Amino acid sequence: MPEELLETKQVNNLITLLRIGDAKSLTQLRILLSVDSYDLAKRIGVSVQTLELWEKGEEQPLSINQALWKIKLSSYIDEKISTLLGTNNNEITNKYWALMWDFAA
Repeated sequence: MPEELLETKQVNNLITLLRIGDAKSLTQLRILLSVDSYDLAKRIGVSVQTLELWEKGEEQPLSINQALWKIKLSSYIDEKISTLLGTNNNEITNKYWALMWDFAA
């Protein structure tokens, strides 16, 4: 499979997981983004212990936490989209987001 198609599929997977936004998706996002629990917890503003409880399914995040991590993790995905498209043009990136967000529905 050409690298470009693989990257497109990876970005689409990230957007789909972000859209779902549950604890299981958060774990998969962390793995796909290649970040450890400490870095992700810091990025989304929770303790490592809280993140680990979510990932183990021992606790479920409040809906406000889900909304906040969606916003905070979107910047990681923006970087991947910019790399994939070969541009930092926000208008182009936003159009890609909109298209893929609808596709992931």
